[in-house]
Amino acid sequence: MRLVNAIYFNAAWSHPFEERLTRDGVFHLLGGGAATVPMMKQTERLRYTEGEGYQAVELPYKGGKMAMVILLPDAGQFREFEDALDAERVDGIVKALAWRTTTSRSRYSPWLTRRSNGMGRYRTLRSACCTIRNRGALATSV
Repeated sequence: MRLVNAIYFNAAWSHPFEERLTRDGVFHLLGGGAATVPMMKQTERLRYTEGEGYQAVELPYKGGKMAMVILLPDAGQFREFEDALDAERVDGIVKALAWRTTTSRSRYSPWLTRRSNGMGRYRTLRSACCTIRNRGALATSV
């Protein structure tokens, strides 16, 4: 038995979400359904941008050396956004992030990406699990 590639990441947010602001809300599923889930909320000065078909926010981890960039496609546009997402677009979105006071909510789906085959091309990790909590995030991938 061989474990070829595994990632484990567990870090606290620089700006933790306050538990008292967490409320149940409707999360819209890709298949058209909906689920009621706890949604965190905060208003903070973060790096944020929006463009045609998306919004993006960077949530820094404690220590300031790492961050999670969350991409939120416009409603009903997930598949189109995903199909158009490549390394060049991701780099452009990240470069466009600018400091501003914004309200972020946990309804955003994090795009966990890694460089593939040393070619500089990003791809979504398919066998990954990411848990976003008030105090930080936990991600694993095999």
